[in-house]
Amino acid sequence: MLIAAACLSLLGLTVILSACAGAQSPASDTVTVAGWFAVVTNGETHYTLTDDHGKTYLLVINEQLLQASGGALAFDRKRVIVTGFLKAISPETLDVNSIQLESYPNSYPSP
Repeated sequence: MLIAAACLSLLGLTVILSACAGAQSPASDTVTVAGWFAVVTNGETHYTLTDDHGKTYLLVINEQLLQASGGALAFDRKRVIVTGFLKAISPETLDVNSIQLESYPNSYPSP
């Protein structure tokens, strides 16, 4: 639990990496959220996801997970699906276990 507290105190100060991953919630707190991924850089870099209801989540993502999928810019301003653990309520924070681009089965092909 001490690790979780340390992670929360760092939210506004730095990119949160996998050092916080050991402080996971029980499996019942696993959530899957779809929405718009954004890379926000304002002195520090952090990642957010805004769902279709306008709710924004702060994402805690292991940099290796991002790099294995092409890096954060591969997801920036695109629709994604993330699965993870709800870490904090204010701000809503998800400790991400997986991230993927959302597919559009009924979308129109590009011209």
